[in-house]
Amino acid sequence: MKRLYIPTSTFNFNNILSSESVSPKAFYGQRGFGYSRWMTIPENGIENVTLLYEKPFVFSRPKSDVEDHPMLIELQTDIDFHPTNVDGVYYCDYTIYLDPWNTSFIFFDENALRTTLSMSDSSLETKLVNLYRKKIFVRDFSNMHPTPQIKVEVELNTKSISYDITVNKMKGLLYGYYIGALLSTSKEWVRRYSILSEIKDLFSSIASSEDKMPTMAQKTKLEAMIYDIQKESPALAGLDKYCRSDINLNQLIDKLKGNGWTCADLVDQTRIMDSIMGIDNGQYAFDWLEREEQKLCVQAQKTPKLISVKNEEIVVANNQLHKLKNSYLKEEDEALLKILVNEIFVSKNYNGKISTFKAEISDTITQRAKDMLGEKWADSELKQQLNQVRHYVRGQEASFDWDYMLIASLASVLSKGNEWGSLLSFMRRKQISDYRIAYAIYGELHGFANMTRDFTDHLYGLSDKSYIAAVYKEIYGQLFGDSAQLLELEPYSSQKGSLGNTQMASWKEEVLQIWETLNRQKNRKELLGELKETLEQVNTIDSLIGSLFKKDFWSKATKLQTALKKRLGVKKKVKRESCDKVESGDLFATTNSVSSLGVSKRSNDEYFSLDPKAWDYMKDYIPQSYQAKIHEDFDWFIGEVRKEKNLRYKYYKEIDKLDNRQVINSFCNLKKKQAYYFSDSLRETLKNALLKRYGGK
Repeated sequence: MKRLYIPTSTFNFNNILSSESVSPKAFYGQRGFGYSRWMTIPENGIENVTLLYEKPFVFSRPKSDVEDHPMLIELQTDIDFHPTNVDGVYYCDYTIYLDPWNTSFIFFDENALRTTLSMSDSSLETKLVNLYRKKIFVRDFSNMHPTPQIKVEVELNTKSISYDITVNKMKGLLYGYYIGALLSTSKEWVRRYSILSEIKDLFSSIASSEDKMPTMAQKTKLEAMIYDIQKESPALAGLDKYCRSDINLNQLIDKLKGNGWTCADLVDQTRIMDSIMGIDNGQYAFDWLEREEQKLCVQAQKTPKLISVKNEEIVVANNQLHKLKNSYLKEEDEALLKILVNEIFVSKNYNGKISTFKAEISDTITQRAKDMLGEKWADSELKQQLNQVRHYVRGQEASFDWDYMLIASLASVLSKGNEWGSLLSFMRRKQISDYRIAYAIYGELHGFANMTRDFTDHLYGLSDKSYIAAVYKEIYGQLFGDSAQLLELEPYSSQKGSLGNTQMASWKEEVLQIWETLNRQKNRKELLGELKETLEQVNTIDSLIGSLFKKDFWSKATKLQTALKKRLGVKKKVKRESCDKVESGDLFATTNSVSSLGVSKRSNDEYFSLDPKAWDYMKDYIPQSYQAKIHEDFDWFIGEVRKEKNLRYKYYKEIDKLDNRQVINSFCNLKKKQAYYFSDSLRETLKNALLKRYGGK
């Protein structure tokens, strides 16, 4: 086992972590998914291959209008790559697939790292930064590598490009299936969601009419739906047994209220109608609706459905769907879906812009079903249902069974599959509760590289890190025929600083010579013994610095620390991390520190004001109709808090941006007398959720 290094530019960082791979430059313009641009550098400038070096080295990049800094990708591998005409340099004419156990990203200075991570936040397709966060380092190497005259003459590996297209599709299929399970809910949940959506439509229709008066049909329907939403209330459950129908129960409630009876659990329907008709511009009605939506959102978040990888519900082998064990699928549905996945959806022509090919692909799906069934096609249910789907996606009148899982999933994805959020809302309104098949199809038609971070974070954002690791390994194993695992390697032995390639004895002697210059060091004799003992046990400068750090040596010998860092070219703020083994649990565990990145003692995602995903977390608690307005307020507020205090708006000058409680309270009190859409109940819900997520400090 060995380590090899791929020199590249930070410009390519987002590209790499959207597809989790590195390809020869020529691939990016032809593969048809993910990023199409790749910046070449002199140290890795051959179009049809990727160069790999045995030893790490320092190189530079010219000043540019784009973010272009040097970066090394370190691979731990047992693959024997092809040698070039230069000793210690190899080439690869196919895509190298990465994993967080055997891959590290090495930057040469903190500024380049910070800038690159900041740029990755603005790229939705860059979804794996947190997964690799513990394998991102800042390091110094003194050995400059002169750009060698490497000669590699190979043709473009078109077979590898075709393979990459299939892997991207199958990876999307698998991730879509697992995330679809996490988003799935119960039939009762989607029934309530659908009712609330209808109520919202009715509220809007009445409030926007000229006279703001509901028709008799609207009033009757609204009363029935509000009752339906509230019927699980203990108060209603107690009264229900005395009434023969919902109408009688409503009449009983009205009579009781007329005699002064009140119940906090029940909404005042008369007040709702008055509100919609303009008494308070709809405030009471929409506040009630908002509270019900919040309750539903919280309920969905409490119970994510985790599919055990041991169940083998979905199995991909040799880049083809081999098995799909789903109780909603009939035998002929599973057979058809395998054909669609393995022969149709896998095509390069279907690249995520579903609205542009929905009619064409609906015809192709129907034709393949006809071919599969043969003589049985004429009288089959699939014939009737698929032809209705063809009409539906063309905007024509159609009637088919939304409880037929395969048909409902196909119709949903082809109609609303351009964006995962729109697809989810659509399926919920259609009272579809299981999204595994739909998002598997969505995932394959888009491909993994085109999936956005807000979608994949439904998996990567789970608190159960062992489950994330299990799913990651399962998908990796199905795609590449083996589980992602750490390879056993020889100890890491980089040589840093101005010592360059000095022999071991020489650099140890130099450390002792530096010590001799510090004649005023307290506890000199005792510390010298400790220093010599440590020198005998280590083989590299990294090991020396790390070992002395663990022994708390630096706190006693600060002068030696300063002198050594200056002499050896070690940057003061960079904490040294080894690239030795990292267990899977550690890789996926939530970290309280990114000091290995030279950033801070706590990571940005622990601070509400600095977390780039703060909005993604909180938006699920906010009714969709108000999200745009509150998002605008949130962006403005956070923008102010992130400024230096003397540059902020006057009301926010004293806020400590690292005090989560203070920032959260300030945000939840924002525009309290102006923002009708930001109700007191929503403010309280958000405050509690954010304090739970970020803590009080």
